[in-house]
Amino acid sequence: DGAAEADKPAKVTVAWAMTAPTGYQADDSAKTFARNVASARTKAFLTKDEGPKGGLGDSVWHITARTHDDKTVGLRLAPDGDPTWAQVDGRDEWVQLETFTAKNLRMTLADLRDKTLWTVAEGDITGVTFGAEEGKPVTVTRGDGGWRLSGGAPADMASHLRHLATAKAKRYAKGDEATAALAALAKPSFTATITAGSTNLSLTAAGEITEGDLKGNRWARITRNGKGDAPMLLASFVAKRFLKTAADLQRKTFFDLSRDSIQRVDVTHPDGTKVGLERSATSGKLEVLGLAEGTVTKHAAVSTMIGTLPNLKAKAFEPQTSASAAKLVAGAAYRVVVTDKSDGKHTLLLSTETSGQDPYAMAVTGPLANQVATINHFQALNLQKKAAELSE
Repeated sequence: DGAAEADKPAKVTVAWAMTAPTGYQADDSAKTFARNVASARTKAFLTKDEGPKGGLGDSVWHITARTHDDKTVGLRLAPDGDPTWAQVDGRDEWVQLETFTAKNLRMTLADLRDKTLWTVAEGDITGVTFGAEEGKPVTVTRGDGGWRLSGGAPADMASHLRHLATAKAKRYAKGDEATAALAALAKPSFTATITAGSTNLSLTAAGEITEGDLKGNRWARITRNGKGDAPMLLASFVAKRFLKTAADLQRKTFFDLSRDSIQRVDVTHPDGTKVGLERSATSGKLEVLGLAEGTVTKHAAVSTMIGTLPNLKAKAFEPQTSASAAKLVAGAAYRVVVTDKSDGKHTLLLSTETSGQDPYAMAVTGPLANQVATINHFQALNLQKKAAELSE
C-alpha cells in the first residue's frame, strides 16, 4: 500500500484565470470545465476507415490542454451529432463521445466568464426597489432605524440581502442568441434596482421562456450607473428573488431576541394564573419560579417554550381587526413579558380568539407594537404552558 501511495502523482492546487480574450474574469465554471476536459471519456474507438465520411465538418471545435508537467494534448470534435465524432491530435483513429460529454466540452466565453450580477457587499446596500410583474414596484431603504418600506413600516431584509448580493446568471447570451435576447428585453417584464453608496445598479428581465432548450429561464441585463452590460440568461428562480411584494418584505419577527439573551419570562394567563421563569446564576438555565418542594424544572419543556420567543413571527397582519375585537386587552389575553440581559422588556399579548386555527397576537413593545396579527397556533401553545407542564 505504501508503494502504491508513493506512485500517485502529487496533488496540485490550481487557480484558474482567463487569459484570452483579455478583460474578463473566470468564475467557478472554469474549474468545472477543466475537470470535464480531464475526465472526458469516449463512447467508442474506431479505426481510420470507420470514421465519418465528411470528417468533422466545417465548424470544428478544438480544445487543447497543458498538463502540470508541461505536456500538451488536444481534441477536435464536431459541432453536433449524437454520438459526437472527435479525434485526438496526432492520431488517425476516431472516437465517439456521448452527447452530454461533448456538450460539456463546447464551452464559450459566455459560459466561462464570471456571471456574478454585481460585486457589492450586503452592508453597502442602502436601498432596493423590487420589481413587479403585476402591481407597483416596492421600495425599501436603510436608515438609522433599520430597513423601512416606503410607507414607514419596518422591513425584514436579512435573508433578501444575501440573495441580492450574491446572485449569478447561468451564462451570458451567445453570439447567435444576442438579437433574440435584446428583442425580449425591449419589452421587459420587470426592473429592479439596488443603491450601494454612489453606485446605482439595475436588473431588467424579460418574461420567462416557456419552451425549447432555454425553458424556465429569462433574458436579463445589468445596468451599472447608466451603462448597460451584455444580455445574460437568468434562471427564473433567481429572477424571483427580485420580485417581492410589501407583504413579503414587511418585518414579521416581533422582537430582537436570542435564546441566550433571555433572562426572565413572566406569563400571566387570562384567569390570573402566573408562570415565571428566571435564569439561575448557578446553573445558567432558566428555572421555573415558585415550584413546590420536591419538584424541579423540566428543562426540555422550558427549552421548547424559550426557543419559541426569538423565532416568534406574525403569520398574517390583520389591520382590519381592532385589538378589542381580537380580545387583545388586559384580563382577556395572555400577557407575555420577556426581560433580556440589558433589562429591556419585550411584551406580547396573546388572545384566546383565533382566525381559523391561529390565535390573534399583538406586541406592546418593539417595532411591531400595536399591530394586530395572527401567529402559528403551535407557537401559541408553547407560550401558554402552565407551571405543571414545565416541571416534574
